[in-house]
Amino acid sequence: MEKTVRVVLALLAIVVLGSTPLCAENMMFGVEGALSLANLSGGDVYNNSIKFGGAGGAFMRYTLTHIFAVQPEVLLEMKGAKYEAEGLKSQQKINYIEIPLLLRATMPNESKIRPSVFLGPSIGMLLSNKITNGEEVDIKDATKSSDIGLVAGAGVEYMLERGCVLVDARYEMGLSSIMKKREGEQREVKNRVISIMVGYGMRF
Repeated sequence: MEKTVRVVLALLAIVVLGSTPLCAENMMFGVEGALSLANLSGGDVYNNSIKFGGAGGAFMRYTLTHIFAVQPEVLLEMKGAKYEAEGLKSQQKINYIEIPLLLRATMPNESKIRPSVFLGPSIGMLLSNKITNGEEVDIKDATKSSDIGLVAGAGVEYMLERGCVLVDARYEMGLSSIMKKREGEQREVKNRVISIMVGYGMRF
């Protein structure tokens, strides 16, 4: 799976570098933040429910054509889940540096409001994984150092003279288990996140 993602990233880089000469007019830089609903899924997850989280960071957008653009991002993202069993409540907090690489298609029109859709892979680098239930238990050592996901969503942009204000709704699906093998057995625990992202971008 990691080899597949590396191939996708390489192909997108070739498209960006080879399709048109790089120029400042085609580039936009911005910041963005999100409120999210995070959860975990898989055969080894029980009694779980949605945990509120968030994300924030920066993005760069390179316009390929009047419709398509490539948008890499660097985000600090909070994931995890809540648990309740026999009256006992706990919370799992998983933090990542997330690097999505999105291919975005924006509908061209004469209006300042333009809808868009996007899709792309995402690589997460683990910062921490802790379970709290009155006490805090660190399980980072039992967690894989990276996670591979797929991001899809849609949004609208309000165009400004040199940039835009954007609002996105996105769904991120982990493609592999985030936990290491234990006693030779793979535990199936995958990230799931729904986010509402607000951002501002400017061309320089």
